[in-house]
Amino acid sequence: MSDKDKTKEQLVNELAEARQRIVELEKSEIECKRVKRALRESERKFLQIIDGSSIPAFVVGKKHTVTHCNKAFEKLTGISASKIIGTTNQWLAFYSEERPVMADLIVDEVAETEIARYYGGKYRKSVLMEGAYEAEDFFPNLGEGGKWLFFTASPLRDHQENVVGAIDHDHGKIKIVVTSGYSPSDKEKETLAAGAAGFISKPYLLVDILEKVRRTLDKEEVYEYKREEEKMKKTLADLKHSNAELEQYSLTRTASA
Repeated sequence: MSDKDKTKEQLVNELAEARQRIVELEKSEIECKRVKRALRESERKFLQIIDGSSIPAFVVGKKHTVTHCNKAFEKLTGISASKIIGTTNQWLAFYSEERPVMADLIVDEVAETEIARYYGGKYRKSVLMEGAYEAEDFFPNLGEGGKWLFFTASPLRDHQENVVGAIDHDHGKIKIVVTSGYSPSDKEKETLAAGAAGFISKPYLLVDILEKVRRTLDKEEVYEYKREEEKMKKTLADLKHSNAELEQYSLTRTASA
């Protein structure tokens, strides 16, 4: 049915529906802006925690790209942030040839047999965090003469329980590596704990912070979020235009009636 064949009542109903959709979309737009502000603030706080920590830490997204690493990590590994951020070269910090670090395995949600393939009898499941693994190994490329590292990797999950990252010692989906040193008798060891800024004793803090910034850490999701926002804005503009046309047509029909 064309607009000219519609009754006044039908036009009024369509106009009311269009206005309601506009109101709903405007509310959604306001909520999107609020969420974006919250994400930016959460990311800022999160990075402050990482940057300010004396525990070596690095962050990687779902596709294993390093998105952040702190000064402590640079000091531990001798690798500058500029060399690995934006790349999938986190292995350079620990190995002489390319291979997955524990964080990569956690991100991919591999079976335990795959973890055993790379870490043999050097790993165990964490008793502190579900889905996390701990391992201890010697890394000859670290420092002079190498270093023993005890590390933990824990998966980071979104509200739908999807793994979106991990904390690495040498693990992770989002990979955050932290180091707190300890020296048992004959070994120099450093710990890369599974926790934001090494707060392994406060896992709730890690979960709270990372759930808030998970979309920011995953660049692809951020891009998708922006695309959806643009679609919503276009729909809103189209609705407003249609609303204006309906109002004008309604006025014209009323005047000619």
